[in-house]
Amino acid sequence: MAESSEMLRLRALLGFYNDDNVTVTGLSRSLGEEKYTISRLLSSLAEEGLVDRSNNRHPKLTEEGLEVAERYAERVDTMENYLLYKGVRRTT
Repeated sequence: MAESSEMLRLRALLGFYNDDNVTVTGLSRSLGEEKYTISRLLSSLAEEGLVDRSNNRHPKLTEEGLEVAERYAERVDTMENYLLYKGVRRTT
C-alpha cells in the first residue's frame, strides 16, 4: 500500500532528525521505500529549503528543516504519550 506523500515527508524529516549521518540508501531502507522515491522526495525537500543536498550521499537538514523536524518530533512524542496514557502499548 502506497503511503501518502505527506506521511513519507514526515518520516523522512524524522529520519534525518534522529540520525544526522543518514544516507539516501539508509533512509530508503529504514522507510521501506525505493531509493528513487527517497531521492525525489529529498529533491522536493531541498526545493522547500528543508534539506541541504550539497553532499548527495549525506544530505542534511537546514536550520528551517531542523525546526520543522523538531515540531514533528514533539507532535509524535505527544501522541505517543497520549496513547500510552490510554493503555495502548508498544509492539516493538
